[in-house]
Amino acid sequence: MSHFLRCRHCLGSNIRDYLMRCDVLGEIKSGKLKVKVYGRMFWKDTDHITSIRHVAPDRVIEIEDTEQLETK
Repeated sequence: MSHFLRCRHCLGSNIRDYLMRCDVLGEIKSGKLKVKVYGRMFWKDTDHITSIRHVAPDRVIEIEDTEQLETK
């Protein structure tokens, strides 16, 4: 797991931003990234659950870049 995927869960006016661990598998023709995501939303102990998603490249950040998130 070398990257994080920025995610947002909205329910009514409640919004929760969170990060999910992922691996970048490649880029598809539309310019989106194909990533393998580990876990289920922001739940603990669900790393055994995986799924494939096609996401915009600006939603994927390297794990080393998370220090920049903390300063924002």
